[in-house]
Amino acid sequence: MASIINIQVKYEGKSPVTGTNSAAKRVSVDNLAQLLYALNHGSRYNQGNGYVQVQETVVAASATATCASVVNANTIVIAGTSLTAAQRRATGTLTAATAIAGNTCVINGVTFTGAAGAVVPGEATFSVDTGDTETATSLAAQINAYVDPRITGLIAAKSAAAVVTVYAVNQGTAGNGYTLAGTAVTLAASGSVLANGAALTNNTFDFAGTDTTTAAALAYAINNSTTAAVQRVTATSSSNVVTITAKVAGVAGNAITLTQTGGTITLTGGGFLANGSAGEPTRWSF
Repeated sequence: MASIINIQVKYEGKSPVTGTNSAAKRVSVDNLAQLLYALNHGSRYNQGNGYVQVQETVVAASATATCASVVNANTIVIAGTSLTAAQRRATGTLTAATAIAGNTCVINGVTFTGAAGAVVPGEATFSVDTGDTETATSLAAQINAYVDPRITGLIAAKSAAAVVTVYAVNQGTAGNGYTLAGTAVTLAASGSVLANGAALTNNTFDFAGTDTTTAAALAYAINNSTTAAVQRVTATSSSNVVTITAKVAGVAGNAITLTQTGGTITLTGGGFLANGSAGEPTRWSF
């Protein structure tokens, strides 16, 4: 039969207990690990009680920025410095207008052909069986699934209503040379090449791809900023969310301001980075 030893622990300082009611209250895994470590490395004795001194982990302040259909000139402002959305990827469009089987578009030398019925993912075909929106959706999906050195890692696509936006994967001017063509009227191209790719500049980030590529571009802009105020933080992205973290751990990071304009970037933190902790010491008696 298993035996149970109950140890009553008192604390002085910040509570090691998480939760707000008796059912949910518990000692966090981190705090319990620190208590056991302290016990293993020697407790102390004072005024009739054994005790250990536990130092909480120092935590860097952070916040998140979620990108949703960011457009030109939207900004995120870090410590008073604006990072501004501006086109940095080359793009072009193909607009479906009652495309039929046999209509084609040519992207950087690869021909995609309209077909009746379902198409096989990854082939250079797209379905034209239903409406213009569905045609655009199919074409964008087929471009993204197509494996070819003329497409893979260079070009991607997204669709909205009947329009397919074809864009360079990488920010900068190189994508301006990628060719684009489509069947006149029924699958019209915006021009003969992708265009408007621009050199990266300090504190700008591209918005021309998807929400995911916008988030990645924003994180890149933060991490490569030459502005001292922005250099106080670092950033990572996952899907369309950018996590911004103070480089110096502790409560000082909670004073770094974080705002946005344009309403397309949703922030956590209430106007500041948040939850930075100095790692307050706690004395646990038992």
